[in-house]
Amino acid sequence: MFRYFCADDCIENNTVSVTGGDARHLKTILRAQEGDIISVVTDSNEYKARIEAINKDDIFCSLIEEIKRNNESKINITLCQGIPKQTKMETIIQQNV
Repeated sequence: MFRYFCADDCIENNTVSVTGGDARHLKTILRAQEGDIISVVTDSNEYKARIEAINKDDIFCSLIEEIKRNNESKINITLCQGIPKQTKMETIIQQNV
């Protein structure tokens, strides 16, 4: 099942539209057809969706079900860092986030 990311505001009345490069990739590279099942991930949820219509610039899908996922790691990490020189602290923070 292919996974596509979109904003929460793309979903209206249990339908979602896949647009832009994602729609082009799904249509031409993966050769998706109407009736295929894809996974749609928003900022807050993940949904299983069925492709209902494929147009030139976008693909419309109906949401089938919401998938409950807990993506938080069960591992607690404590990071210790010595005090570096001035410019290296910014790099250390970027690499550890």
